Amino acid sequence: MAENTNEVRINTEIRGEPARWLEEWIAKGYVSSYRDAVVCALRALHEEIVEEDIKDGQRRTALRCLGEEVPNNGNGRKRLNFTLNGKAAEYLRELQKRGLVLKTPDAIVQAFRALHKKVVEQELKEIQHKRVLKELGYE
Repeated sequence: MAENTNEVRINTEIRGEPARWLEEWIAKGYVSSYRDAVVCALRALHEEIVEEDIKDGQRRTALRCLGEEVPNNGNGRKRLNFTLNGKAAEYLRELQKRGLVLKTPDAIVQAFRALHKKVVEQELKEIQHKRVLKELGYE
């Protein structure tokens, strides 16, 4: 990894489902490049982790208030070769520091899963919106 804390060099291969998602996102224009996909995916994963941290904090607080003990804590392939910098590099380093991922490829796959979840949720919202418009006679 690069010494600069705001930059991470990535040279990895993505296989299976995450590789198919990547192709789909680029084809649909959700992301403009492999690098863009990884940055978006890391942001989505970071948001997911922050949300989980908040939920965990709320759970721990609730347990303390109740006087309870708080426990301790494919087929496709794509070759990726690029440098992450700024926030994306910070997100990746934070994941590794916290022991949530050991290797950069693991982080990328987890990040792609988080972004894929958000893409699917957005597509479902769009489908529901179209369905409502159709029911109201606007389509």
